[in-house]
Amino acid sequence: MKDGEDLSAHVQKFTSLSCEIVALGDQPMNDEDKAFMLLRSLPNSLEHLVQILMYGKDQLSFDDVYSALLSEDSRKMVG
Repeated sequence: MKDGEDLSAHVQKFTSLSCEIVALGDQPMNDEDKAFMLLRSLPNSLEHLVQILMYGKDQLSFDDVYSALLSEDSRKMVG
């Protein structure tokens, strides 16, 4: 993802692509790996949020990352 692109659209595209990858393989994608891949796909301008999400909890969850990114996107739209 590049700076200035739609964060919500990026998250939706990532989710869709990860579902396609799972459909091609035998095993489901590990939730923590999926969350980590999504975080690593974000631009440097969101590095502060990436750091908070990666190190704020003992275990990284895709649902937590997904929710935080959508909240960040909503916050940017309002502010």
